[in-house]
Amino acid sequence: MSMLDHAMRQTIAAQLRTRLIRNRALRQRLLANPKAVLAEEFDVQTPDDLRVTVVENTPFHQYLSLPAQSWQPTADAQPTAADEFEHLVMQRAAQDETFRQQALADPKGALEGLLHFKLPAQMQITAVEETPQAWY
Repeated sequence: MSMLDHAMRQTIAAQLRTRLIRNRALRQRLLANPKAVLAEEFDVQTPDDLRVTVVENTPFHQYLSLPAQSWQPTADAQPTAADEFEHLVMQRAAQDETFRQQALADPKGALEGLLHFKLPAQMQITAVEETPQAWY
């Protein structure tokens, strides 16, 4: 398998999250060298100029990963219940440039506006944006 579209990367990410719960060695390998893990575990070859960064959510620091601007949701996309909120945010960012820019500038405020409630004061939200040269 070579380059992956966004949907396939989301599928791999979901599989990894499940496996990482039980496999601390895989977690350490992924943090140290995500491209090697993609190659070894999923037969995914990535170009040398592609940066793959693993971000780790904690109870008080969440990452909001926005897809590349060229991404468009597919009509047949069926996110799992766990991924439904993330999919909603990605769709909104793909369809609403104002929301996308707000999410990048003030991700916590953008989420609070989308959810219509305040997040805990200690909660930190960091937005990252995928590009053709950078995956999160």
